[in-house]
Amino acid sequence: MTWAIKEISGFHKACYRMKKNSLATTQWMCKKLETELQANPKMPVYSMAQTLMKNFGIEVSRRTMYKVRDLACVQIYGGHETSYNVLAAYGEMIKKTNPGSWALITWHSPQNDNAIHFKGMFVSFNAWIIGFLKGCRPITGVDGCHLKGRYKGMLLSAMSLDGNNNLYCIAYAIVGKENTETWTYFFRNLRLAFEQHECVKWDWTFISDRMKGVDKALEKEFPRATRRVCAQHLYSNFKEKWSGPLYHDLFWTAANAKSAYVYNKALDKMAQMSPASVRYLQNVQQQWSLHTFDPEVACIHNTSNFVESFNALINGLRELPVMSLMEGIRTYYMAMFSERMELADKIELTDPTPYAKYVLEVNCLDSRYCTVIKAGGGEFEVREGTTVFPVDINNGVCLCGECKAAGIPCKYACRSIYHNKEEPVHYIHGFFLGHCYKLTYVEHMHPLPDK
Repeated sequence: MTWAIKEISGFHKACYRMKKNSLATTQWMCKKLETELQANPKMPVYSMAQTLMKNFGIEVSRRTMYKVRDLACVQIYGGHETSYNVLAAYGEMIKKTNPGSWALITWHSPQNDNAIHFKGMFVSFNAWIIGFLKGCRPITGVDGCHLKGRYKGMLLSAMSLDGNNNLYCIAYAIVGKENTETWTYFFRNLRLAFEQHECVKWDWTFISDRMKGVDKALEKEFPRATRRVCAQHLYSNFKEKWSGPLYHDLFWTAANAKSAYVYNKALDKMAQMSPASVRYLQNVQQQWSLHTFDPEVACIHNTSNFVESFNALINGLRELPVMSLMEGIRTYYMAMFSERMELADKIELTDPTPYAKYVLEVNCLDSRYCTVIKAGGGEFEVREGTTVFPVDINNGVCLCGECKAAGIPCKYACRSIYHNKEEPVHYIHGFFLGHCYKLTYVEHMHPLPDK
C-alpha cells in the first residue's frame, strides 16, 4: 500500500540549520581545502574557516583549523620525522648529481642513550664553491637564524657578494643550537670544502654580529682570517652606555670614515664628551671602520645586512620540515644561477658589471663639479669647493679613501682620469669586470631526481 500526502493543515516552522557538523572531519576538510593550501600553505586559519562556511555552510573552530593546516602541510611537504630520516640519502644524492659538492650529515649518541640523534648537516654545492673561489670578492658574511618547525634548531649560513653586488650563497648548515661547537663544525666543513678544490688561501675576511662562538671557532679553523664586526650590532652595544643623537652621529661618522683623518676627528670630538666611550671603541679588536678595510677585498660593507637578507629570503621556509627547507633553498639558487649565467653571457670580458657601471656613471657625473691640477707622475690635485683631495691614479689612492676601499674610482679619481685623457672604466677592480663575473657563474647546479 502506498501513501501520499495531498494536503497539510497548520503552519510548518522551518528547521534550524546546524552549522557544526560532526561528520566534517579534519581529513575531509583538508581534502576540500587542498587547492587553496597548496597555493598558500600559510593560509590564515580565519580565511580557511570563511572558505568552508561559504562553500559548505559549516562552522569550524580555530583550533580545528590549525589541525587541518598542519595535516595539509604533512601531506604536501611530508612530516618532520620523515624529513630527518631521509637526510642521509639526500646528502648522497647531492654528491652524486653534483660532483665536487660537500654534503655531510652528522649523528651522535648522548650519554646513557643508545639511540642515534641528529647533530647537524652541512651543505655546499660544487657550483657555489667554484664560483666563490674563482670570481667573488674574498669576503664571507656569516649569520644564524632560528628554525620554526616542530624540532626548532638553527640554520647557519655563509654568504658573499658577486661582482654585481648580488647576494651569493657559499654554504649553509642545520644544527641544534648556536655555540662554539656548532660554529666550529660549520667553519671546519667550510675549510674542508675549500681544500677539496685545492684552495690554499687562508687570509679570508669574515664579517658577522658578535654571535656566540664565532670568534673562537674562526681562530681555530681560519687563524689568519681578518675579522670584521657589524657596526650596527656594535652600536647597539655602544648606545647602552652612551646614547643620544650626538653620540649616534659621531659613531657613524667614525664607522663610515673612509680616511683616518675623518675617523680620528670624530673620535676626538667624542673624547671631549666621554673619554671612556673612545676607549671602548678603540678596544674593539675587529675591524668596524671603513678606513681600516683591506683594499684587495674591494668591499666597503661594515654591517652584516647583506647576510641577514638571506634570512629574510628563507623566512617562509623556516617552519617547514628540513627537507622542504633545503629543497626550497636549492631550487631557488638553481634558478638564480641560471638567470645570472645568462647575464654573464651578455657581458664582455673587460666590461663592468651593471652595478659597477651604475656607480661609475654616478661618480663621473658628480666629477663635473670638481677642478683638477695635474702634478705629474700620475698624481693630481682635485678641488671641490674649498676642499682639496690629492689623487694618485697609478696606485688607486685618493684622500677621500673611497676608490681604494670600494674598488671603483670615486668622483675625484674620475675627474683626474678624464684630465689624463683616459677612461675610468680601466681603473675598476677586476672583481667588478666581466671576466670575474663569468668565472663566478661558470658552473651551474645540476637538478636532483624525485625523492
